[in-house]
Amino acid sequence: MKQLLARWRASALLRFGKRMVDGLLQRCRAAGAAIRARVDPHVDAVLAAVDVAAVVFTVRRKFARRHVLAEARRQLLE
Repeated sequence: MKQLLARWRASALLRFGKRMVDGLLQRCRAAGAAIRARVDPHVDAVLAAVDVAAVVFTVRRKFARRHVLAEARRQLLE
């Protein structure tokens, strides 16, 4: 993952320049901090479990543990 991020950053720097990339990064971090400040950090575990099961079942009629874990991770990252 670190290698991929480094490649993306290098590509963006070549295309747009350091000033623009750093400015965009700073604005994104500020927006993320503002959102996190307004959002309740608690997770309703039961509701999250229902959401995970619904998404996995909708996408895959037959699924394995890894599919459930992957969806749970995806939702927690949001």
